[in-house]
Amino acid sequence: MLGSWLASAILLCSTDSRKLRPRIDVVSRRSNPVNLAQVSELSNFRYLKGNVIESKWNEYDLIIHAASIASPTKYIAANQILETNVKPIRQLIEASPKLDQFMFISSGEVYGSKTPLKVEENFSGSFNHSLTRTVYPRAKIEAEESLMSHAAHNSFSPAIARLFHTFGPGVARDDGRSFADFIWSGAKGIPPELRSSGKQIRSFLYLEDAVAGILKIITSRTESPINVGSDEAISVREMADKVSHVAGLESPSQSTQFVPNYEQSPNDLSVPSNSALRQLGWTQEVLLEEGILRTLQWCRAVLACS
Repeated sequence: MLGSWLASAILLCSTDSRKLRPRIDVVSRRSNPVNLAQVSELSNFRYLKGNVIESKWNEYDLIIHAASIASPTKYIAANQILETNVKPIRQLIEASPKLDQFMFISSGEVYGSKTPLKVEENFSGSFNHSLTRTVYPRAKIEAEESLMSHAAHNSFSPAIARLFHTFGPGVARDDGRSFADFIWSGAKGIPPELRSSGKQIRSFLYLEDAVAGILKIITSRTESPINVGSDEAISVREMADKVSHVAGLESPSQSTQFVPNYEQSPNDLSVPSNSALRQLGWTQEVLLEEGILRTLQWCRAVLACS
């Protein structure tokens, strides 16, 4: 979802520019890149189907590494999650001796549990290593450290975007995270189901604003990790209520349905400070309800074509 929007944004902006016409390769395991349909015919775009770990790389001057499982419902193979995040960093750098900049898409989960409201980039939290889902932030932390270590010994600029909950067109039906389930249920005309009390506090940023934030970090050449997320705190229950309201449905229901391979998040609070990103000139443009409406419309269009 994120990688395709980033690629599309760069390609579509460059089509109207005589000075900027980059060649972009996108590597993904997906055989049918629906999210890239609007740019698939552009001459400076190439889609490479393959495993990010096993691919043979070309030489690049800008690399954006956004390959990773993100949903806790898919945190099964710990080694695969670690490899997917960490291993390509060294491979890509070695394949690109003239590399200018490397952007790694990290996560707000690197702050662990018991974070303060509007957590800043210098916060260091704790982790419950007995939980399966801890492998995800551990992989992100290891990848961040690997990137910074390579940058210290090579002549390229590192960039790290710590992404918080992001949603929008392109979100997978089987994503498995609560906000994605709420939106797909709403698109089907079914009131969302809560599988917890819904008291956990989160923030949700529309995909367009997340992409704008990542591009701000790249163009500013900021080398310190930067949070990318909304600083507006909202409970999971409130998010379900908003989706129900925008979709014109009844209030969410409570469910005790068992979800295989899913662990509840140990983080009761996960809301970033985005002051560092705002200092780069970024602002959140899309209100939550508007983002929900746009995503519902996209999901309904997908369902109508299925």
